Amino acid sequence: MESGDNWLSMYVYILKCRDNSYYIGIAADMERRLKQHLGILKGGAKYTHTHRVTAVAAVWEDKSGEYARKLEIRLKRKLTHAAKKRLVENPHASFSDFGIDIPDEAFEYVSPEKINEIFKLN
Repeated sequence: MESGDNWLSMYVYILKCRDNSYYIGIAADMERRLKQHLGILKGGAKYTHTHRVTAVAAVWEDKSGEYARKLEIRLKRKLTHAAKKRLVENPHASFSDFGIDIPDEAFEYVSPEKINEIFKLN
């Protein structure tokens, strides 16, 4: 591995909130970040403190960490609520189907079922 290479996996996730809104975030440690959003640990986003998280809707892992921040920003800026819902319902769809120029092969979809089960969400 060359100096400057990012070997840290990063996760881009979509949380569903009580009011049916979606929160998009990024984390190196998905479990810790979710605990923050749920108020179990200190931290988390102001948004998820005022819009209670009801489920992890979708999670993608970027094993290289190279594209995660770009994907998070583009999902937040480009997607309407309806588009976020479509992506959650079709998590294996190409990001280009949503107007996002990120290589699909950089990400692996991680089913949120086990996470939701562990945290008693959904």
